[in-house]
Amino acid sequence: MIIRESKFAGRFYPDKPKTLVAMLQDFYSRVEVAHKKLNAKGIILPHAAYHYSGIVSMSVLKCIEIPSNIIILAPNHSGLGSEIAIISEGRFSTPIGDVDINSEIAKRLISEINIVKDDISAHLIEHSIEVQLPILKFMLSEVRVVPLLIKKIDSNLLSEIASKMVSFFRDYRDVLFLSTSDLSHYESYDETIRKDKLLLRCIERMDEVELKRVIDEEKISMCGYECTALNIILSRSLGSTHCLIKRYDTSSAVDGNYENVVGYVGACFV
Repeated sequence: MIIRESKFAGRFYPDKPKTLVAMLQDFYSRVEVAHKKLNAKGIILPHAAYHYSGIVSMSVLKCIEIPSNIIILAPNHSGLGSEIAIISEGRFSTPIGDVDINSEIAKRLISEINIVKDDISAHLIEHSIEVQLPILKFMLSEVRVVPLLIKKIDSNLLSEIASKMVSFFRDYRDVLFLSTSDLSHYESYDETIRKDKLLLRCIERMDEVELKRVIDEEKISMCGYECTALNIILSRSLGSTHCLIKRYDTSSAVDGNYENVVGYVGACFV
């Protein structure tokens, strides 16, 4: 059995269980209680270190009904491996317990969508999926994931993949699409806010085509466009009618650096 060990514990989040749980409990206590949990089809979370973005993620996770299966759509930062790389069986380790892979869904995706490959190589050094797992485990102990790392893909191929994935996931009800992306990277504070407002407007409208145009025209360094676009298409096709931006923040709120800023968003497609 494949066990993907924690590679970023102690860097992106605490490696000691008690310290990690205490941090997550603090995030939970600082997020307003939702009067009624949302039934979201998809969510967007960041993948930065928890002290930067943990509150943003918790603002989403605390307000939704979390199903037992999370389809994680994450950017492949290294460029290693297949265009869409999945681990089809086994589990990820975290300091607060293992997170199992849903092998049934993973293997069906491989068999039905040619571009999805059983390929662990990119996963070995990638943080974007790993960072989601401790907070998901904290929120739902029996959570299972389908981990998809996605490279930059041209629009025609992305549309083809989206169409196949929509058809595939019509068979499943107890799933949530989690795409992960950080927004503008290492711009000044004012420029980060300006560019991120453009991105958020497109995300809120669930307009993946306009989102791509804005990224290209404004030269925005958002990582995870393909993941976000797939999430928008999947969520919309499976019943979501609108997007709620639950929280937006920047790294400057934590470190006081207003020259090299990263933007983070937490959003729900409902």
